[in-house]
Amino acid sequence: MKPIPLMSVAQCRWLDQAGAEACGISSAALMERAGRSAAQFVMQRWPNAQRFLVVCGVGNNGGDGYVCARYLQLAQRDVTLLATGPAKTPDASINAERWKQIGVVLDANDGQALRLAAPESVAAEYDVVIDALFGIGLSGPPRPPEQALLQAMNRLPGAKLALDVPSGLHADTGARLGDIAFVADVTLSFIANKRGLHTAQARAHVGVLQVESLGISESLLQQAHTDVFLLDASHRSLPARAASSHKGSHGHVLVVGGSRGFGGAALLCSEASICAGASLTSVMSDESHLTALLQRCPEAMWVDPNNADALQTALARVDVLAIGPGLGQGASAATALDTALDRALGLRTPCVFDADALNMLAHRPGLALSECCVMTPHPGEAARLLGVSTAAIEADRYTAVAALVQRFRCIVVLKGAGTLIAAPGQSTYVCGLGNAGMAAGGMGDVLTGCIAALLAQAPAMNIDLFQATLQAVLAHSWAADEQAHGAERGLRASDVARALRFAVNVS
Repeated sequence: MKPIPLMSVAQCRWLDQAGAEACGISSAALMERAGRSAAQFVMQRWPNAQRFLVVCGVGNNGGDGYVCARYLQLAQRDVTLLATGPAKTPDASINAERWKQIGVVLDANDGQALRLAAPESVAAEYDVVIDALFGIGLSGPPRPPEQALLQAMNRLPGAKLALDVPSGLHADTGARLGDIAFVADVTLSFIANKRGLHTAQARAHVGVLQVESLGISESLLQQAHTDVFLLDASHRSLPARAASSHKGSHGHVLVVGGSRGFGGAALLCSEASICAGASLTSVMSDESHLTALLQRCPEAMWVDPNNADALQTALARVDVLAIGPGLGQGASAATALDTALDRALGLRTPCVFDADALNMLAHRPGLALSECCVMTPHPGEAARLLGVSTAAIEADRYTAVAALVQRFRCIVVLKGAGTLIAAPGQSTYVCGLGNAGMAAGGMGDVLTGCIAALLAQAPAMNIDLFQATLQAVLAHSWAADEQAHGAERGLRASDVARALRFAVNVS
């Protein structure tokens, strides 16, 4: 199945105009379609709902809200409409006037927002609250009155529906532009899937996402030429193993990490490598962790970091290095990093850099890696690698991952809500799987082991390293979703590692 194209604000605006022309209708008629489809959707989604609050802004998103309110009213629903001001676009103005012929516009700036939030307010009986404030048009923080209105809307009981984009979010980046944004149960996005709906703070605001094409054809979407795509569970696909496979067929991973007191990270990484299908997994860690390794993961082979001959023998036979989990940042860690860099840049051995390895790379300005390397930073590590703040990374994760690719010339997996995967000459992909239970220690170590294992198997599967990385990210998040089963709090990284066995057996 093809990945799902995600559009920027500029592309969405082009699609609005081109879509209307392709359908042979005016932009006002396209707005009519959007509002009518929203009303139909909300009545199907909540068939017993009778009382609706529709909150309209002054732009075209507000126009969609006016149309939606009109169709709800015509369907004998009880509709209250708040507006933050007079409509300022031609199409929205037309539909504001049409609404006024059958209903009343209440001024959202006349203290109404605060009254809506009052527990004793009759408005507390609304069945559905519909957000039509900003849509894709917001580029800066909402004004204080609008933020107060959003806060009041969020406090109301009842279902929440956002039209196009939850107000307060940037449609390109998914970042919350002020202190608050609308928290939707469902977001109904028009014409195209927006890239900002799938990463950063958007994951906490979008709820269930539905996309309504409004009759715009797939061929027109392709003409927008996006280079950002969404991957979901339907995109998990790995070739079946040959029946003649043996333990030398599917790669050998060496995990380098586990300094004294940090053996768990290397152990989790090793366990993930084994469960994700590497034929062989070795781990170089402090000797104090050997007993735990043998008890927990006897399939892994231990390499003594203090035995130069044993290390060279191990390096000569491995296919992929995974360096960083629990590595530390001392002199021995720096030596290990140098060894990994020599293998990656000299012999083109695939390497996965994570955790302490990334922190040390941040102190090596001018160093470029290669396309056989994968780095897996979380936002804090990405900030150190680029010399910016963590807030700057989260404000625009797409720009951040592109900057990391340009700086290090390798495959980059920017972890977080809506993980991004990018590489030189490749489109950017967003992982649509995963859950809040993954915000726990050890999850990144498991991801590193999973990526390393699929890199090691890539030649046997006849896929490239980038495709192997995409599949590893999907497998890791799918395993976490399967293990969470709606009980995200308390999800353990070790649970996810063991579930990788089932995550990677998909065709």
